[in-house]
Amino acid sequence: MSDSLIKLTVMPEVSSLDFVNAVLLQGFRIPALLTRRIEATVDVRRNTSLVLSGLFNSQDERVKTGVPLLKDIPILGQLFSSTRFQKNESELIVVVTPTIVDPLRPRPEDVMRFKPDTTKPGIEALKKRLPPNQTKKP
Repeated sequence: MSDSLIKLTVMPEVSSLDFVNAVLLQGFRIPALLTRRIEATVDVRRNTSLVLSGLFNSQDERVKTGVPLLKDIPILGQLFSSTRFQKNESELIVVVTPTIVDPLRPRPEDVMRFKPDTTKPGIEALKKRLPPNQTKKP
């Protein structure tokens, strides 16, 4: 928008496995995905951080364990079983700090450096697989 003001569209998303809505496929139980996302368009000053919040999650779990068959007897089953309650709460907070990068004059921290020998094993493997007349460059 200007030299110091940037318009951003931010869409953070978090997914977790949902075993309640799992699908049974050829004997395999495949969990569904539970996805939470927000979308926001904001104006931010350059090199200033923006905090987005609001993706809350609360899960309650109750697990009953005990002696098989005996735990299922009404009233008497309480003596042969135990129940565990667990509550999980989480909040996703996203911190965004926009920085404008000039592709013609990038800062040193914006340039990805590769070690010179990272391509050598791949090239050697290709030379071994190709017939001798195809190893030369055109």
